[in-house]
Amino acid sequence: MPRDAAIAAYIQRLEESRIKARCRYSIELTNARVAGIETKMLDTSDGEDVYLEPGELVSFTYEEIAWVWGSGKGEIRARSRWARADSTAF
Repeated sequence: MPRDAAIAAYIQRLEESRIKARCRYSIELTNARVAGIETKMLDTSDGEDVYLEPGELVSFTYEEIAWVWGSGKGEIRARSRWARADSTAF
């Protein structure tokens, strides 16, 4: 199979799997703000992965984070709350 056809087939399978996929894991942030956005690109100098689009690395600050696995009755949750830094400590 030519490379372009293989790539097209892979993308088609990826799109089909996204349609069928259900959310099994999520992250919830409380009092979150975007702290930074950085564009990233894989090294394509060797000729591989030249069809990939650049991505973005997004960083956040937040007061509380919750990790959620599953949904409904079988849901599992974990939480962590960060203490606010005391500005008078120094």
